[in-house]
Amino acid sequence: MLKYNHTNRGISPVFLLINLIYHTSHQMYLEHLLKQIIQIYVMKYLLSLFAFVLLSSCGPQKMTAKYSTIEYEATPCFGFCPVFKMTINADRTAIFEAEHFNFSDRPSKDDFSKPREGTFRGTFKETDYNQLISLLDGLNVQSLNDKYGSHNVTDLPTSYLRVRFADGTSKNIEDYGKRGSEKLSELYTFFENLRKNQQWTKVK
Repeated sequence: MLKYNHTNRGISPVFLLINLIYHTSHQMYLEHLLKQIIQIYVMKYLLSLFAFVLLSSCGPQKMTAKYSTIEYEATPCFGFCPVFKMTINADRTAIFEAEHFNFSDRPSKDDFSKPREGTFRGTFKETDYNQLISLLDGLNVQSLNDKYGSHNVTDLPTSYLRVRFADGTSKNIEDYGKRGSEKLSELYTFFENLRKNQQWTKVK
């Protein structure tokens, strides 16, 4: 800005006034522009923060488990049916209680006189856990009968499916002969495969 001093005494006061107004207005314009820039960046930051909070709040709801625990138990039969119980939690951790005929490729009746095979812990692979949930959803568990099968034929294995839901309710299904429905049989086979396609650590 041009200031009035002894070197510019001959300059018109009107010129000095115009010069003062010009620089003052120019400075005000820059300040206004700076405020707009700051407002734009603040708005972008707030929008990003809002989006993050919104996604974070939605995430847990999507991940909320429908089933708190899923338990499957298979009992002995006249032959070499695998005898075990498996309990799966909502965090994919699981306990596998192996009694007999779970690991041997050549089982025999003598295996019954041997000690139980042990208790194992593990964490399901995410894809397998999701497939298990999909199978249960396809069954519409709550609508299933409590019992299936006829005891007119003896020495058949029995499957027990016990499901506890996140809302605290539960459903227990007893299936003598493991032929309650085609979808139930598919689920039983899936459980039997889990004995060998997951990583288990023996704890007892």
